Amino acid sequence: MENRNRGAKQEQSGGLIGWIVIVVLLLGLVGGVWWWLGGRSPQPVGETAPNNPAAEAAAVHAVLKETLVLSKPDEVPQTSKVTDLSKLQAQNFFRRAAVGDDIVVYKENGMIVLYRPSTKQVVNLQLVDAADKK
Repeated sequence: MENRNRGAKQEQSGGLIGWIVIVVLLLGLVGGVWWWLGGRSPQPVGETAPNNPAAEAAAVHAVLKETLVLSKPDEVPQTSKVTDLSKLQAQNFFRRAAVGDDIVVYKENGMIVLYRPSTKQVVNLQLVDAADKK
């Protein structure tokens, strides 16, 4: 009789462990789906929160660093945004510029880049001679 009770207790504990494993797996599945559909950050990689110029400049530099061949990849470029096209129309470099484009200047690498973050494209690139960098 004692063996019969012991077998019943083992069967009950085995059933309980099985249910606990199922519940844990279901919770993990639900958590994974929640994270995948909405719990993670809504911003794609390479984009930054609005109104944070330092973070935007760093993100643009990270993208350009992967795209361009830089002789000095550790250089931190100077960046600015195109805000008024009328001031730039006379310069050929900016003929395809749009408001919101980034102007990225790599002085040590001798390069000026016009980058459009909305499409993640280099709109224009110009190499600068050593005499022009001074």
